[in-house]
Amino acid sequence: MNKPLSTEELNRLKTDFPVVEPKPEVWDRARKLEHLACIVETSSHEQIRLYHKFETRSAESLYCTSPISNGDSWYGPTALGLALNNQTFRRLGLGEGSKIGHVLEFLELTQRDAHTFSCDCGGSISKATAAKRIRWLATGKTSMSRVMNYIGSSLAERFLPSALPTVG
Repeated sequence: MNKPLSTEELNRLKTDFPVVEPKPEVWDRARKLEHLACIVETSSHEQIRLYHKFETRSAESLYCTSPISNGDSWYGPTALGLALNNQTFRRLGLGEGSKIGHVLEFLELTQRDAHTFSCDCGGSISKATAAKRIRWLATGKTSMSRVMNYIGSSLAERFLPSALPTVG
């Protein structure tokens, strides 16, 4: 029969064989968003639920409102609710009781970013479209100002060639 170790023996074991905590896995924004796109795409629901007037919500309301994380047989949870229910995201640090604002922070999204796949402004969108929009955000092309600058410069080149500086 084995005898229990003394306190001295236990302390010696701790110093001779220190316990090394594994470093938590860290995912970058692109990887998180690709994972979210896969979750949305493979959801068992026919549609994902969208928010109404998402862009008008105050920051305070985003931190007080839970994402819709369940749904009926047709409309499922929101994309942010799917993220909240995902065990991989939980393991990476997304808290169980997180509100919309916390999920956005975890996914490294702005409210404007999330608006592209979470709002009903343009009517309903399919899971595939939502996933495509999420993947687009993962590419880093998230700044609406970049899009507007591109549109603006294209229009300026086309209609106002004299307004552009000349090279020469």
